[in-house]
Amino acid sequence: MLQSVMLEIMKCGGSNTYKIPHQHKDKLRNAGKLPTTLPCDVQA
Repeated sequence: MLQSVMLEIMKCGGSNTYKIPHQHKDKLRNAGKLPTTLPCDVQA
């Protein structure tokens, strides 16, 4: 979660106008696909 929020902050130039992305963690956990790390976008 923190990694995805940091990516959004970097995408908007460090301001606090970012939107917190929804991770759908409950669905991923139930499917056994909840990642321990998230990939970082090259543009970030």
